[in-house]
Amino acid sequence: MNFVSPLDRLKNAKVSDTNWQEIAHVLREGMENQVWRESHQTPSAWLEDAAEKSGYSTSMLRRMIALDKFLHREKKHIPELAAVSGEVLPFAILEIFKRVYDADPITAKGLAARLVAGDLKVSEIRKIQTELTREGRGRQRFIDDRRPLTGAQVMSHSLGRMAARDFAIAASEAVEAALEKLGNADTVTYHAGHFKFRYASPDAVAIGRNGLTIKWIDAYDFKAIGRIPVRSRYNQLLAETTFNATFFRNYWLVIPEESSTGYELAKDLQNLECGSVGVMTYDETQEDPIKVLLMPETRPSPDRTAVTLGGAMQQGIPGIAMF
Repeated sequence: MNFVSPLDRLKNAKVSDTNWQEIAHVLREGMENQVWRESHQTPSAWLEDAAEKSGYSTSMLRRMIALDKFLHREKKHIPELAAVSGEVLPFAILEIFKRVYDADPITAKGLAARLVAGDLKVSEIRKIQTELTREGRGRQRFIDDRRPLTGAQVMSHSLGRMAARDFAIAASEAVEAALEKLGNADTVTYHAGHFKFRYASPDAVAIGRNGLTIKWIDAYDFKAIGRIPVRSRYNQLLAETTFNATFFRNYWLVIPEESSTGYELAKDLQNLECGSVGVMTYDETQEDPIKVLLMPETRPSPDRTAVTLGGAMQQGIPGIAMF
């Protein structure tokens, strides 16, 4: 019997319309059993190869894996999910259900039976998810007012932080996959983590090199914001952005696609002549989830990048050491 590698099983999966869950199972098998070690140096490189063979983007494959893991994990808590199959229910509605669960597990559990029965339309569950997102923003504004919180409000705040963290993780993976699209022709490594340089603390950095020499550092901050914040907070965001941007070659703000803030930020940053700042949105429902609203065009002014380059070795970034 001829052995067929996991990557070969994914060949032309998009063209042949292979079920997304079957793809996810192949990918999880390869990752969890460390099959990738047989042919690649890193799991990310193996996944990139899987993307090329399958016809899907790396970001889309990661979303398939994440959703499959969610269904497998949560069927212990939501018995109805044991009957869910990717052959019966489309990827889109299941992914929205996952987002509803992340925001409010109780609401999601109440929808599970209708989901499995096929009695839940995409438009309806998307509306529920949107309303939960708005409620979360309202809770955040309440918390920011520093009023006393009840136990339930503290729990809601924790859920809000979880949603922000999930956004940052997913958007960060998409940004990493889109580095070439963002104009990076040099040898680039991407590192997610809350780095604390002397004057700025981005959520992720991309580092361009020439051999062992660091040529430049780009910064990425992931902002899980929706509607345009109140004027004082919005101006504070602009002020922080214009200051932080002076320490990096390019400074990117990444926000949810459904947010109306992105276009406002892009317009105001142009008016403020912040030529080294970029704005992009992330939409996990799209195969190409990154959309650039504002592309950096100039060096920062004033240019304080030397300060950050000099402190890069103290950040604990993998692959960068004192020499």
